[in-house]
Amino acid sequence: MNTRRFSILFGILACTILVLSVKAEEEVKKTAENGAVIFYRTRSAKGGAIRLRITAGDNADVGHLTNGSKIVKELPVGEFTFVVTSPSIGGRDSVTINVEAGKTYYVKGQALMGWPAARPKFTLMDEKKGKAESDKIK
Repeated sequence: MNTRRFSILFGILACTILVLSVKAEEEVKKTAENGAVIFYRTRSAKGGAIRLRITAGDNADVGHLTNGSKIVKELPVGEFTFVVTSPSIGGRDSVTINVEAGKTYYVKGQALMGWPAARPKFTLMDEKKGKAESDKIK
């Protein structure tokens, strides 16, 4: 009886993992005219409670990067400046990306020591390292 329950539970779990991995691949698919920017933040105890607010251009909200999360944005070709802020003195950083069609860009967000809270840091990563790190985040 327990073996049967375990088999059913394992089957459901396997199907769920398969569906989630397919959705993750669909998230990053780009059209020929657009590129993608993936903002990610690896899990860390340092500054873990701080949410990093990301805006683009004229303060258009991109989202909040929390500890161990990622945000995927498909964008048209062109130059974009993304700003990250936190409730800290000097709590602002930015990165400018010239988005090209069919390319994926990886931006790593970090929470560094700051006062009275962690200060944000954006780093534009190379594709290989950025993909490897962001793929670990679900």
